[in-house]
Amino acid sequence: MNPPVSFVTVVFGAELGLLELQARSLARHLADSALSEVVVIDNDWRPLSRRALARLRAAYGPLADRLRVVRTGEIASSMPPTIGWRSQQIAKLLIARTISTPHYVLLDAKNHLIRDAVLEDFVAPDGRARGATHPYTAHPLRPQLDRALRYAGGTDAAIEAAHDDFLPTATPFVMRTEIVRAMIDDIERASGTPFAEEFERQELTEFFLYGAWLTVRGLGVEAVYDGVPLPSPTVWPRQRHGVEGVDSTISEAEAVDSAFFAVHRTALARGDRRARARIAAFWSMREVFADERAARRFIAAFRRRYFPAMLAKKLHERLERRGVRG
Repeated sequence: MNPPVSFVTVVFGAELGLLELQARSLARHLADSALSEVVVIDNDWRPLSRRALARLRAAYGPLADRLRVVRTGEIASSMPPTIGWRSQQIAKLLIARTISTPHYVLLDAKNHLIRDAVLEDFVAPDGRARGATHPYTAHPLRPQLDRALRYAGGTDAAIEAAHDDFLPTATPFVMRTEIVRAMIDDIERASGTPFAEEFERQELTEFFLYGAWLTVRGLGVEAVYDGVPLPSPTVWPRQRHGVEGVDSTISEAEAVDSAFFAVHRTALARGDRRARARIAAFWSMREVFADERAARRFIAAFRRRYFPAMLAKKLHERLERRGVRG
């Protein structure tokens, strides 16, 4: 029998409400035997407040005793002056040095469970992680894929093959802990610099680097992943002006019996009333909330907190950029 997994989520202040939603969904739908610990990486410009941490622990309910919250700066001894999603990428990899389980599941705050999930939803009986591949032939991120493969020492043939079939860049994503650690150690030895600095200097991306290392220097994708997708149909901001996008995303989730669902923060904050109502009804139906009224109250509270938090974040980033440049 496979050992349980760890869950890792990176969050900043404006997404705290979504993290509470994720916590609520894990408490409701995740089998106790599947989970070793939950690690929340606090990537905001200021630490989570006591009140925020109390709300978060309450949302995790019976899982609260397995919660570990760390600041991004605590993970790396020398975190470069990056802002937002770049520091998130570094943290998602460096956290492996503190993970005790063979696998950890990377989530974004927007991911939440919508049905009961067990360990086999994340790790197959043969010990391989769940995860499928897809083509990058016409994908907008193909240049970043090529960069990671070249950095890992991939040949032209390996790069061409990756265009046809490579690991995804979306969460949920199951990481093999020992591979991430070995990759970080190898990069630090070869470059002579801390991993975070090398990652930033080479303009790498987390999933492509991990996949490239696995492909070029590791066991190979098929030895680590079983080819079964781990989807999380997502309501994206471009769908925010109508209920049609929400309905199509829900239909997708139902068609594939997805364990996860996701709503982007901007879509939830700026979505029209009908779209928000449809999301609330779906959450209630999937027992993430007791009823639609509770789900609507959550959405209203999220929207009240979201706009001030985003304003504060943008102001801080503007000041931080000036400091970095000057």
